[in-house]
Amino acid sequence: MRRIAFVGPSIPPNAAQALAPEVTLLPPARAGDVYRAVGHGEARVIGLVDGVFGSVGSVWHKEILFAISRGCQVFGGASMGALRAAECRSFGIRGVGTVYAAYADGELEDDDEVAVSHLDAAFGYECLTVPMVTVRAALSAAVSVGLLPERDHERALKAAKNVFYADRTWDVLGREWGALDQDWGPDVTLFAQQPQHDVKAVDAAAVLRAVQSARPEDGPRQADWQMEPTVFWRRLVQETDFPSVAPWFEDDGAQVSLARRIDVVRGALLDPGHAQLGTRARLFAHLVYQVCEALGIAPSAREVQERSERIRRVLGLGDARTTRQWLLASKLTVAEWQRAIRFQLMAERLGEEYAAELRHQVPMLVAASGGWAQVEHLAEPMQLGVEGESPSVVLTALATRPDMPSAATLEDLAARLGFTSLTEFLSTTGVDPGDTQAATDVVERRAPQ
Repeated sequence: MRRIAFVGPSIPPNAAQALAPEVTLLPPARAGDVYRAVGHGEARVIGLVDGVFGSVGSVWHKEILFAISRGCQVFGGASMGALRAAECRSFGIRGVGTVYAAYADGELEDDDEVAVSHLDAAFGYECLTVPMVTVRAALSAAVSVGLLPERDHERALKAAKNVFYADRTWDVLGREWGALDQDWGPDVTLFAQQPQHDVKAVDAAAVLRAVQSARPEDGPRQADWQMEPTVFWRRLVQETDFPSVAPWFEDDGAQVSLARRIDVVRGALLDPGHAQLGTRARLFAHLVYQVCEALGIAPSAREVQERSERIRRVLGLGDARTTRQWLLASKLTVAEWQRAIRFQLMAERLGEEYAAELRHQVPMLVAASGGWAQVEHLAEPMQLGVEGESPSVVLTALATRPDMPSAATLEDLAARLGFTSLTEFLSTTGVDPGDTQAATDVVERRAPQ
C-alpha cells in the first residue's frame, strides 16, 4: 500500500519523516504531480500538505478527483492541502486540522492565509515569511494571556493582512505593530514567534499521521459522481505523461545526453515514415494512452514486473548483473524500459478489449495496402511446416510466434485473434472441432505463468 505526502515549508523534512516513516515524502505538489503519483506511481494513500502556486501551475482539483476515482485515499490540510480539501470536500477528500476547518466553514477565503516564501529542498524548505494563519493564532493567544488588548486585536490583524504575503516577515510585522502601539507591539511580536502558534506545522503533522495510519479498508466512499475527462484534463495528462521540455528526458541513470536525445526526437520528426518512430507509430502510442485512460486500463507494478521477467528469460538475462549490462549496452534506463513494458501491456489489453471489432478493419487495410491481389496468398491453406504435419504442430508454431497474444485457453486465443468462434479458429488451422484436447494442451502450455 504505497503512501506518499507532498510536504515542504509547513513542517521540517526530518520531523515529517519521523512522524510517518512508511510514507514517501515528495516536494510541494505542482500541476500533474497528484495524477503522476496515482497514474504512474500507483499511490494508494496521498497526503497533500504543501503545493506551489504563482508562476508554476498549482495542483488541480481534477487530479484529486482522479485519485479518489481510482480508489486512492486523499488527505489534505495545513496549507495548499487545506485549500483543496475545503474545495473538494464533497467529493471524498478528507480534510484535516484547524486550517482546513476554517476554510471549510468560510472563516478563511484568501490564498494568502497559508502562502509563504521559502527556500528550496537543499535548505529544508525553510520559511522566509509568515503565513496569516500563524499570525491569527498568535494574536488570539496574545489576547488570551493579556499581552494584546482585545480592543486592538482587529487593528493588529488588519495591519498584518495589509502586508503582501511575500513581505510578511516578523521584522516587518514588528514594525507595523510597533507603529500601532509601542506598549504592546514589541512584546506581541516576540510572543507571536513562539513555535506553538505555528498551526500549519500542527496540521501538517496531523495529515502525516493520518496517511501513516490509513488502512486499505478505510478507502474512499463509493463515489456518486463521475469525473468528466475534459479536453483540459486530457491535455494535462498528455503533458504529464510526455512533457515536451527537458524533464521528459531527465533521468539520473541516463546513458544518452539530453542534447543527443533531443536531436533523435527532431530527426524522428523529420522522418514521418519511420516504422518505429514515425507519425503512425506516434499516433498509435498516443491513442493507446488516450483510450486506456478513458477505459481505466492501467497495468499494475506486479504485471510490469512479471512481463519484465518474461522478457529477461527470452533475452537470456538470468540475473541482475547481466540485465544491467544489457541496459547499459542498449543505453536504456530502468525507468525507460519499464515505461516501454507498461505501454506494451496497455496495447495488449486494448487488443483484447477490441478484438472482435478489429476484425472488421481488415478490408479497409487491404485496400490501403494495395488491394486484394496483394494479399490473396492469405486465403490459401496455412503451411507452417512440411506437408502432412499434424494440427498440433501447426498450433505449436502459431502459439510460439512472438507476436501472438498470450492466452490461458484455446477459446481465449481465438477471441483475442478476432475469430468469431472457436470453430472458425479450429477449421482455419485444420483441427477437427470435435477433437481439441491436443490443441488445448499446446496453447495452455504457452499461457503466461
